[in-house]
Amino acid sequence: MLFTNDGGNTYFNFGQLRELFPNISFTTNTPYELGYVLHVLTPVVPELTPEQVKQELTQAVQVYLDDKARTYGYDGILSACSYAPIANAFQAEGVAFLTWRSAVWSYCYQVLADVTNNLRTVPTVAELKAELTTNVALVL
Repeated sequence: MLFTNDGGNTYFNFGQLRELFPNISFTTNTPYELGYVLHVLTPVVPELTPEQVKQELTQAVQVYLDDKARTYGYDGILSACSYAPIANAFQAEGVAFLTWRSAVWSYCYQVLADVTNNLRTVPTVAELKAELTTNVALVL
């Protein structure tokens, strides 16, 4: 059972928890009252390697770029940028997306460099997207 009751207190069964969530390690084996556990227990999540951080953030940035281009009717960022080099009705928009894409990637790689050099903490995907939205504008 995940929870046990000794007649007045309810306790959390860490052995059962480990079976349910084998990829999460917990910092204790001591049985705690349920109310305490729900407020205090924090799973220990292993730190990502620098390569994993880079992969996670760059994948998120790629999705961010593609999603933005899709809001303007393109298949993705590559499709939007493909209109930049040749005179056509969508060239100005293509140039704007191409310029924006370059600025987004420059920002992303600066963030990664700052993380590597311990100038900042690793942002979450949501934090990085918020920074990009605030600091790198798409000007159409």
